[in-house]
Amino acid sequence: MKTIESVDANSLMKIFSKTFIKNSMTSNKKLNHKMDKDFQRIVKILGLEKQSNLTREDVYLETYNYLNKNYRNEYIYKNTLINKIIFGIHSPKTTTAITEQRVGDSILDLLIINGRAIAYEIKTELDSFSRLQSQINDYKKAFEFVSLVIPESFLEKSLEMYSKEKIGIYVLRKNNVLTEIKKPQSDRESLDTDVIFSLLRMQEYENVISNFGMPLPQKSFMYYDECRSLVSGIDFDEFYASFVQQLKNRGNKNKEELDKVPKEILSPIYSMNLTKKEYEKFHVFLSDII
Repeated sequence: MKTIESVDANSLMKIFSKTFIKNSMTSNKKLNHKMDKDFQRIVKILGLEKQSNLTREDVYLETYNYLNKNYRNEYIYKNTLINKIIFGIHSPKTTTAITEQRVGDSILDLLIINGRAIAYEIKTELDSFSRLQSQINDYKKAFEFVSLVIPESFLEKSLEMYSKEKIGIYVLRKNNVLTEIKKPQSDRESLDTDVIFSLLRMQEYENVISNFGMPLPQKSFMYYDECRSLVSGIDFDEFYASFVQQLKNRGNKNKEELDKVPKEILSPIYSMNLTKKEYEKFHVFLSDII
């Protein structure tokens, strides 16, 4: 795998950030000028100066392909998983993906919810396993199914660590084929109601309480604690099912617009829940010649 300078990697990755994409939909001339410079810098890094009529979408595709070949970072893995699972095996109308979800002291890379919720921890060629066990332990407190996604080079070590555990193992090969090595198994022993409840937004835990026919407490500085106390009276299996459903409801169901988005930029766009007008602005932005 080709080595690239960290400064170049940061420049290449910048255009895939949700902040950058959101800014592309503004009419701020100063901001747009700054973004043009970001694209021009990438054109120089990738040696695309001689290509004529180069659009921003072209630069996105060239950048993604370059990263995929030379710097397969977490974004490449996450974007590949969302393309293959949400838009391949399933559909955004029936399946939800949540990225960067805090769970305890860890940040979960990807949660995919269809009939069940599966937490995916990604370790790329650029990562180490130094925090892996503590991350897995955190995720097991919130989710029944936990899986690890790795490159082929990490397979032997992963099997040594988890062959006898209920953790799933998937390999993302260099040709971007996702191979199931070990299917995740149900594990509810470590599930923790406090951790699970902490993942819910206010509207979501209010929905859970109301769905079980309980009145909500009066709003006060103790409101969160009082709602948490009410949840403790719900059968755990029923509470967990309701929790999963609330997370699933966060999904972006706008398949018609998402199908128009280049697959290389699908991960950040999916998680942004854009309006129709914002989608239109972004497509105009992509079509502009640099």
